Amino acid sequence: MEPAAQQRRRSIPGRIELLFACIPLGLACGYLIWVLANFTHIIRAIGLNPDATWAPVLARDLLSGGERGLIYVGEASHFTTIWFLIATRGLPMADLLWDVTPYLTFLAGLGLTAWACWKAAGRWAALLGLSIGVCAGGQVLLTVMSQGIHGHTFFLNSLLAAFLVLHHTSQRCSRWSWRLPAGTLVVILAGTTLASDPLFLPSGLLPFCAAPLALALIDRTKRNRELAVVTAALSLLSVITSVLFNQWMYAVGFRKTYATEGYALASPREALRNLLMFVNHTVSLGNGGGIYSGRTLDLTLRTVGEVGMMVFLVAAAGFLALRVIALMRLKRQRGWTEQPLSIFILYWSMSAVAIGGAFVLSTFALGPSDTSRYVIPVFFSLAAVAVVPARRAGWRRAAVVAGTGLFCLLSIANRNSLFVYEQWSMLRETGLQGSKIVSFLEDEQVNVGYSGYFNSHPLTYASDMQVSAYPVTRCRIPKSERLCPFPVNARSVWYRPRPGIRSFVLSDSNGPEVIAKSPKPELGPPSASRHFGSISIYIYNYDVASRLAPPCPLASPQVTCPAEPASSN
Repeated sequence: MEPAAQQRRRSIPGRIELLFACIPLGLACGYLIWVLANFTHIIRAIGLNPDATWAPVLARDLLSGGERGLIYVGEASHFTTIWFLIATRGLPMADLLWDVTPYLTFLAGLGLTAWACWKAAGRWAALLGLSIGVCAGGQVLLTVMSQGIHGHTFFLNSLLAAFLVLHHTSQRCSRWSWRLPAGTLVVILAGTTLASDPLFLPSGLLPFCAAPLALALIDRTKRNRELAVVTAALSLLSVITSVLFNQWMYAVGFRKTYATEGYALASPREALRNLLMFVNHTVSLGNGGGIYSGRTLDLTLRTVGEVGMMVFLVAAAGFLALRVIALMRLKRQRGWTEQPLSIFILYWSMSAVAIGGAFVLSTFALGPSDTSRYVIPVFFSLAAVAVVPARRAGWRRAAVVAGTGLFCLLSIANRNSLFVYEQWSMLRETGLQGSKIVSFLEDEQVNVGYSGYFNSHPLTYASDMQVSAYPVTRCRIPKSERLCPFPVNARSVWYRPRPGIRSFVLSDSNGPEVIAKSPKPELGPPSASRHFGSISIYIYNYDVASRLAPPCPLASPQVTCPAEPASSN
C-alpha cells in the first residue's frame, strides 16, 4: 500500500503541471471558437482590402467570356491562388469554398508544424506551439485568411519543415517508399509557389536547402549528408519548375508588373530605416500594436504586448545561440536522437534570419505595398522555436507555458484588430456605402465604371459582379492629372472602349489617390452625379475608357505595352 500511496503523491505535481499547461490550450480553443463565430464578419471586413478581393474578382470576371487579353499581376503574382479559384469557380457553393479555404489552409499548416514539433521536441512543445499559432493576432490572420496574399507560402513553409523532420524520424521506412512521392509533391508545390510569391524564397526554399547542409557540416553522418543532397536536388528542381511555370503563365497572357524596377541592395540610410521598420513590425506580431482605443486598459495591454515581445525576442536569440553552441559540440553517438530537433530549429531559425536579412539589406521593403505582411513568416518561426524549451520539465516549461498564456490573452483582448479594415478611412466608406452605391448605379442602369484601386475590387466583389469598378490612377508616364489604367491587378480588356454604354467614375476623398473631387474637364460634363459620404459618383453617357491615356498599363519607363494575344477565354 505504501508504494502505491507514494506513487500517487508523486503524481500530484505532474497533474498540477498538466492543468497549468491546459490554460493556454483552453484560451486557444476559446479564441478559435470566437473566430469561427465571427467568421462571416471577419471575411466581410477582409473583403474591403483590394489585394484580397482582386483574385476572386479575376476568377469571376473570366467567366464572362470574350477575349482574355493580358492579365497584369504584381511581382508577387499568386498564380497558385488564381488557378485554384479558376478551377473551383463553377463548383456549387464556390463562394463558401473560397471564404473558408484560406483559413483551413492556415490551420493545416499549423497542424504540420505541430506534428514536426511533436516529433522533434515532444508533445508539450507541440501543444504550446499550436496554441500560439491558433491565437495569431489580426496582423497575421488578416493575411492568411485572404485569397491571393501569402497564405499558400506559409503553408509551404510548414510543409518543408515537416519533410525535413520526417526524413530523420522515418528510420523504419524504405528509403524511397515515401521520399519519391513526397519529393515530387514538394517540387510541384514549391516550384509553383516560388513563381507565385518571391517571399517564399527566403522564408522557405532557402532554409530548406541551407539547414540540411549546415547540419551535415556540423554532424557528418550519412543520414545528414544524404538529406543535404536530397534537399539541394529538390530545391534545384523547384527553381526549374518555377521558371517553366512562369513561362507558361506568360504564354497564356499573364504579365508581372509593378511600380518598382526590381530589387537592389539598400543604402546604409535605407538599411537603418528598414531595420527600425522590421523591429516595429516584429514587435506588433506579439499584439503590441493595432489597438486603436485610447482607454487605459487597452494602452496597458499594448505596453505589455510590446515589452513582452521584446523580452521574448532577446530570450529567443539567447536560446538559439546556446543551441548552436550545443550543435557544434554534438557527439556522433547522440546524433540520431538530436537530429530531428536540430533540423527543426535550424530550418525555422534560418527562415526568420533570411526574412530579416532580405527586409533590412534590400529595397524589398521600400515598395508601395503594406510591408507588415512581409515579416509574418517570422511569426511562424518564433512560434515554432519558442516552445522548444518546453520539452523538458522545470522552470523552462513553466516559462513557456506562462508566455504562451499571456500571448493568447493579448490576442483575445486585441481581437477587434481583425476588423481593422473597417476602420481605415480609405476602405471604410466602401463598406458603409457600398449597397447604396450599387442600388444607385442599378437605378441608373450603369454597371461599368472606374475608380481608385482601394474602391475598385471591393465594390465589384461586394456587388457580386453586378457592378464592375475597374481601377484607374493618375497618369505617371508622362505625369499628368489625366486618368490612366492601373498598372497591376488588372486586365487589359477592362480598358477597351465599349461602344453604346454609359459608365461612371467614382472618387473617394479619403483615399490616397483622389481621382476627381469634381468632374474632370477632359471627360466632359456628367449626365448625373451623387455623393455618398466621402464618395462621389459621376455618370457619363459614354464609356470613359475611350478617353483614358495611355491605352495600356505602364510599370516603368523600361516597360512598353506588349502585343495582346488573340486567344479567347
